[in-house]
Amino acid sequence: MLLINPPQNAELKTLLELHGPPMASMYLAAYVRKKGFNPKILDLDLENLSIDEVLKTVESYSPKVIGMTAFTSTVKTAYKLLDIIKEKFRDILTVIGGPHVTFMPDEALSHPGVDVVAIGEGEETLYELIDAYDKNKDFSEVKGIVYKNNNGETKMTPPRPFIQNLDEIPFPARDLVDYERYRWNGVLEAPMLTTRGCTFQCQYCSSSEMMGRRYRVRSVQNVIEEIKEVQEKYKVKDIEFIDDTFTLNMKRASEVMEAIVSEKLDIRLSLSSRVN
Repeated sequence: MLLINPPQNAELKTLLELHGPPMASMYLAAYVRKKGFNPKILDLDLENLSIDEVLKTVESYSPKVIGMTAFTSTVKTAYKLLDIIKEKFRDILTVIGGPHVTFMPDEALSHPGVDVVAIGEGEETLYELIDAYDKNKDFSEVKGIVYKNNNGETKMTPPRPFIQNLDEIPFPARDLVDYERYRWNGVLEAPMLTTRGCTFQCQYCSSSEMMGRRYRVRSVQNVIEEIKEVQEKYKVKDIEFIDDTFTLNMKRASEVMEAIVSEKLDIRLSLSSRVN
């Protein structure tokens, strides 16, 4: 399968020449690879490819499934790309996920290039979907999707429960992208997601609806192992915890920091939290 990260035409990104690694695609790729599939990633936010070059790349990979993760800022481009790809490669199953389409699946399915919408957390859903497609099974058994059946009817399957043990999710597949190119002012940084879910319901944020209101955490040791991996493989010193609210559980946050110190990990760390 091929996971495509659509380009983001943001002025700030262009001004700063900032290209962050496609975390969603890397997580999805890592998960389905663990389950026995052979995914590839095409990051169009990094690669400046024409439509013809995208089509040639798709043709060279010959995927049975193409998946995209789209935010509101990239969803129009994602729809356009999928429409063009589907027009040429009609046998490819196209899947789109992400915050925007999670809340607007009917909009997504109104586009001819979209076959299936993945709702919410995507790893298990994508695996079960491509496994069902590979075995020619009915999609009605796959939780957490919206799709059109053979009669053109829109069908929504039951919601998918959130993954409770985050340690079961493999580290993002950084090896499937040209990771050395994700630099800002010459500095290579590693974003990491150590928790999922948020107990708050801020009106401007989709996190609690997208990832649930229960705060789920990775074990401290699992976080430390990922830091060691990016240091050893990519010589990364700058780490960014991109959790919505890393300090929601101060005891656990302190344990992570204490482990970084006790393991003598030489890193520069940034993270996000609420001011209160």
